[in-house]
Amino acid sequence: MGEVLATGDGQYRDGTKRDMWIKPGDIVMYQLGGPQIENSKFKLNGNPIKIFHQGDVIARLSALTITKDTFEIIGNWVLLEIEVDQGLIIVAKEHAPAEEFKFVVRQIGQGVKLPLVIGEMCFPERGKCLPVEIDGVTYVYTHQDFIHGALTNVPVSDVVIEDAVPSPSATAP
Repeated sequence: MGEVLATGDGQYRDGTKRDMWIKPGDIVMYQLGGPQIENSKFKLNGNPIKIFHQGDVIARLSALTITKDTFEIIGNWVLLEIEVDQGLIIVAKEHAPAEEFKFVVRQIGQGVKLPLVIGEMCFPERGKCLPVEIDGVTYVYTHQDFIHGALTNVPVSDVVIEDAVPSPSATAP
């Protein structure tokens, strides 16, 4: 976590401009990995600072303590709550593996372009979710690029075939 000291203007080298999701004074939770860690070590007036892309900022916090009231997912990130499957079949496109968990969308960043809805289930890529504890509950956050679509809850007694094309015999008179 850290406090935002300054931001750029959102202007990219190719001339495109993007809205800034953060502003100076915001307390943020961020993620740095790989070469970004070494490329982000600087000092300003003797104090360590980090320089990184706003896409690495996961959440804005209204206090230094993470609670439901202080945590706001931002940017291209999605906050998911993990629920244990309660006897429902999860039907997903492209032969998703069976899961013991349901991932329920709880917060959506303003940069997310997916048609997600708060309270709906989704299928995130395995190994691409990171945990965050909020008020004693473990949630996970992931980037929109690692969500493979919304899921459908179907009672065990129902039969569902997604994107099914009727066979010729089924349409014959």
